[in-house]
Amino acid sequence: MSQEVILSGLNGVRLSNELSRAIRSEGPLAIGIASGFVSVVGVEIFEKIVKRQQVRECRLVAGIDMMITPPQALENASDYGWKVRIGKSPLGIFHPKLVVGGKRFGVYGRIVEPSFCYLGSGNLTKPGLTQNVECGVCMRGKGGIEGLSETFSNIWQNAHKLTKTFLSRYSKEFASHSRSQKPKEFSKVGLTDTTDVSDVSTQQLRNRQPPKHGAFNRVFANAAWAGLESFTGEYRFQLEFPRDAGEVVRILIGDRYTGQNDVIVKCTDGQKKAMRYQYYHHNSMFRLNIQNDVPGVAWARQNRQGIAVVQRLARGSTPISLRILQPGWEVDEIIQRSFVLGTWGKTSTRAYGWF
Repeated sequence: MSQEVILSGLNGVRLSNELSRAIRSEGPLAIGIASGFVSVVGVEIFEKIVKRQQVRECRLVAGIDMMITPPQALENASDYGWKVRIGKSPLGIFHPKLVVGGKRFGVYGRIVEPSFCYLGSGNLTKPGLTQNVECGVCMRGKGGIEGLSETFSNIWQNAHKLTKTFLSRYSKEFASHSRSQKPKEFSKVGLTDTTDVSDVSTQQLRNRQPPKHGAFNRVFANAAWAGLESFTGEYRFQLEFPRDAGEVVRILIGDRYTGQNDVIVKCTDGQKKAMRYQYYHHNSMFRLNIQNDVPGVAWARQNRQGIAVVQRLARGSTPISLRILQPGWEVDEIIQRSFVLGTWGKTSTRAYGWF
């Protein structure tokens, strides 16, 4: 057995590369991971390692304390074929960072013939695997890793199985929690593809590629927004929502949406107006027909700036509200929130998103 201290995040060393090399050299067919925090990109990075090294089975025990781990990361891991459980601590938080590999999994999650182990500080997140300064010990070779198999088995047995019911409940809680947090707080842990959102603007979004997955499924969103750079209509201000954001608005409207009837919308002046919301196949856009006397429409027509935000209301005859926002701190925060959560997209004319 060989042991090596891995210091990543300095001198071009990435933890993901070091783990890939170690796994390639030992060739484990089964890998178990326990990580306090997990991200969408972290799972994606490790899946590439697992697939490239032809690992047959991967198991993940993920922590969800403080709602840092996004539900989509858990769902993606499960979709990749990983067996996923949720780690819990009876006294504090679930905080291990352990990767073990061996011949196969035995009963109770034991690693049979362990041949590889990483024990350190790096979480299964993009910053942990590729950016942060992390320190850990990597052990390779059969024999001599006393208690390793039992350790992962203990973690696995004391974790809860990820079920559809649990994932749905956690997704709802996570989405609600994310709307109450400042975008900078989420960006620090690398939920998606960025660690800096302090100066993200609509223009900067257009220069980046949208993420493959957001932090949570859009069915749990509470609001959708679209840029006001372009629109159609004279008598009505016909605002177009690109399909992904438009689908969120459709979900917010709920069973009142038929594609033909008007929907009642609450405006910022307290007025409730009937507006047609419809999908157009020729350009894959949803269109909300807004009356010209709605607050903000005249300004948007003249300036072609800002965003329109549609938000779910409490149960009642009016399902959604509409706000037309001029550029400023609130617009910046809304854009940054979608950016950090990976719930945004772009067309040739506008950015859009949901949260």
